[in-house]
Amino acid sequence: MTAVARSVRRAALVIAAMAGMFHGWSARAEGRADAYPVRPVVIVVPYAAGGPMDLVARHLAVALKDRLGATVMVENHGGAGGTIGSQRVARAAADGYTLLLHHVGLATVPALYPSLKLDPRRDLVPLALVSEVPMMVVVPAGSSIAGIDSLASRSRAGQLNWGTAGPGSASSLCMRLVGAAMRGRDTEVAYKGTGPALIDLMAGRVDAMCDLVTNLKPMLDSGKVAALATVSDRRISMFPGAPTLAEHGLSVESFAVWYGLFAPAGTPAPVVQALRRAAEAAVGNAAYRTALAGAGATVPIAGDATATRLGERLSQDVARLRPLLAAAADGRQ
Repeated sequence: MTAVARSVRRAALVIAAMAGMFHGWSARAEGRADAYPVRPVVIVVPYAAGGPMDLVARHLAVALKDRLGATVMVENHGGAGGTIGSQRVARAAADGYTLLLHHVGLATVPALYPSLKLDPRRDLVPLALVSEVPMMVVVPAGSSIAGIDSLASRSRAGQLNWGTAGPGSASSLCMRLVGAAMRGRDTEVAYKGTGPALIDLMAGRVDAMCDLVTNLKPMLDSGKVAALATVSDRRISMFPGAPTLAEHGLSVESFAVWYGLFAPAGTPAPVVQALRRAAEAAVGNAAYRTALAGAGATVPIAGDATATRLGERLSQDVARLRPLLAAAADGRQ
C-alpha cells in the first residue's frame, strides 16, 4: 500500500470514527430531556389549512422557532371535527416533538365522541394559551332582522335558521349559547365547514350565524353581512358599533374561541417546562401579537397565557358545554 493510500485510509477511518461518535452523542442527547430540542418540532393543526387556527399556528411556529432554537413545522391533519389530529398527538411519542394546537372545540370531544376514549384533560398536557378570538352574531346584508330584539322574536317563534360549521364547531356552540339565552326554538343548519356556511349566509339561505371575528371581518368590511351583537362582556374595538348581548338584556356568558398549545401526556417534566417557557415568550413576541391583532384576534398578556390558565379554560368549557350538547342530542334544543 502506498503512502498516499495509507493516508487516505487513515483519514477515512478518522471520519468514520467521528461520525460514529456524533451519532452516539446525538442519540444520547435526543434521549435526554435537558438536551431538548435536537430535531424539528411539529405542531399538528387538526383542521384543514387556510383557516383561523392555521393562521395562529404558522405565526406561533415562527415565534417558537426563535425561542427553542429549532425548526418548528406545522402539519394539518383535518377530519372528524378535529379528532383525527387530536388523536394523532395524544398517541404520539411523549418526547416534545409532536404538539397540538387546538381551540375550544377540544372541550366538546368527551360529549360528542365518547367512543373515541379521548379525554383531553387526561391525554394531553397544557402548555400555553396562545390566542383568543371574539364571537359575533351576524345576518346577511339587507336582512329583515334589524337587531337583537328582532332576532330574539324570530327565535321564540321558531322561525330562525342558523348556519354553523357543523357539530362541535365554535359557530354551533355559540348558536346554542345564544339560543338558550333567547329561550328560542332555533333550527341549526350544519355545514361541512365555515366557508359553505358563510356562502349561504351571504346568499340569504340561512338567517343568521355566530362566528369568529377573524372569519367574519372580510364580509363585515365589505358590507356583505351586518353585525348584530358581540358574544362578549364588552364591545370589540374593531367593531365598536356592535353592542353586547348583555346590553339587550340577554343573560349569556361571554364566549370567545381560545387557542391552546398541548403536548402528549407523559412528556418529561423538563421538556414540558422548556415548552411552556418558550410558548409564553412566543406569545409576548411583538410580531406575533401584531399579526394576530390585524386578523381580529387577541393575544393574552403574560399572566393569562400560562398552562394553568389554559387548563382552567378547557375544564370550564367541558363543564359548561356538556349540558348544551346533551340537550341538542335528545332534541331539547
